[in-house]
Amino acid sequence: MKETYKRKATGIGSFIIIYCFIGMGVIIGLLTAGLNPTLVISVVSAPIWIAVIFLSQAINKRVIKEEDYEND
Repeated sequence: MKETYKRKATGIGSFIIIYCFIGMGVIIGLLTAGLNPTLVISVVSAPIWIAVIFLSQAINKRVIKEEDYEND
């Protein structure tokens, strides 16, 4: 039972860390490009944030798979 919770916690934690780093990169990149800060966080940028979520999920799946292979 502990192993199941450990794997879930690892998966959720790594997703959040990856998402935060990619999100910060997107925000800094868009602000550096001169985009209005209100637009970066608003609904106008929603497709960008959806893409960030999917990208974070894909990276997380690859990281977790590699970690599982290393532990075996």
